[in-house]
Formats: sequence, C-alpha cells, structure tokens
Amino acid sequence: SLSQIIDFVYKNLSSQYKLFIAGCDALFYKEFFPNLNFIEDSKKLEKTSYQIPHTNIVKADKVMPLGTVQIQTGCNNQCSYCAFPTFKGHKSTSKTKEEIVSDIKHNIEKNIYNITLTGLNICQYSDPNDNTNLIELIQYILNQKLNIDQLSLYSIDPAYDKIFELMDLIESNKTLSKNLYLATQSGSDAVLKKMNRRHNSAKMQAIIEYAKKIKIRHDFIVGHPGETEEEFKETYDFIKKCGFNMLHVF
Repeated sequence: SLSQIIDFVYKNLSSQYKLFIAGCDALFYKEFFPNLNFIEDSKKLEKTSYQIPHTNIVKADKVMPLGTVQIQTGCNNQCSYCAFPTFKGHKSTSKTKEEIVSDIKHNIEKNIYNITLTGLNICQYSDPNDNTNLIELIQYILNQKLNIDQLSLYSIDPAYDKIFELMDLIESNKTLSKNLYLATQSGSDAVLKKMNRRHNSAKMQAIIEYAKKIKIRHDFIVGHPGETEEEFKETYDFIKKCGFNMLHVF
C-alpha cells in the first residue's frame, strides 16, 4: 500500500534529505505520518512548497517554463481502480471560464507562455454559470488572443462524447498542442468492463485512425484485479497493432 511505501522510504532515507508527499490524495495520509512534509494538491507545482532554492528544481523550467491551470476537480464516474472518490467524492466541480482566463494571465505575467489545462476529469468541465463545455472553453480562451505559445490538455477520457470534435479543433489550431493523452487503461474489453470504463477497444481504434497530426499517448493499467493472462495478452496485442507514440504503464 502507499502508506507502507511512505513508511519504508522514510525509515531508509538519509538524514541529509527531506521527504515531501504530494498528490491528489496525499493529505489523507497526513494523520498517519504527522512528522512528514505534506503538500496540498493545489500547491504541488509551486516551487516554494518544497523549501528549496528555485535553481535546484526541475531544470527543464529554464528551457520551457510550463504553467498548469486547474479548470475542474472531482469526477462523476466510478472507475473500480480509482481511490479518489473515497477521499473527495464523485461530484465534478468546475471554475468559471473567466477565472480560468485570469489564472492564465497570472502565468503570462510570470513569463510562462506554455499552459496546460488540468483537472481530475477535464472532459466533465462545465462552467457553473452557463454550462460552457470543454471545447467551448478552449475556443473562449483562444478568442481572448492571449500571449500563449502553446495550450495543452491533461489526460482525456476516450469515452468523451465530443472527442472527435475536440480532435478536429486540436488539428486545426496551431496554438493547441498536438499531443493528446488518453486514459485508455486497457486493450481488453473484458478488463475495461471490470474497470467500469465507458469505452471499448473499438472506440480506441476509431480514435487512433481518426488522428492525423495528433500524437496519441496512452495510460495503461496492467495487473488489474481479476485480469487473466489472456486478457493481458489482448492489451499487449492491441499495443503492438496500434503502434502508439508513447505509453505510461501503471
């Protein structure tokens, strides 16, 4: 478990180092490890949270500073492998598009022109004032004529009902990153069903074939409880058949 990992690292880490725990459910473990340094999710990308000189963190920042702007949090789905609802519930909540543009402007003021829109499930973005959806939000941001070099999107749910419309927008606009990260999770329909996912391998195949300029990058989970050797091989064969640009395997 994660608590065992934290305990092991803490006990074996040299005293010259500090251990920081960050992530969407990090604070859940704070009561079990009161002496450790826990970082709130909203502050995990802020260099000052780690109490170290800015010159020693993420050297790539010197080349291409990246700005993250959270547009929503929470998720209305109930994937069987996800612990997030245990800590924070299912309901997706979103910022207004005006708040999001303001956050982007704050990044630009700090000379950060590469922006990534993030959230637990950004496909469920819905402006609380007028129900603006994700695609409409992107168009709204682009229409502001902000000084952005590149606008990227965090992980996308393949079951998103507007995913092909989203891909059309990405391919047609030079400001939008041509890297599309998909929470594919498995190439086996049986495993996807066990995961309570809302897409299947046929939908994934259609997405891959639809892409032209876009590079598809995928998250996969292997060893899901109940996954058989045959089902694992279905994912393996799916990957070989599709020839992905990049895989993140958990």
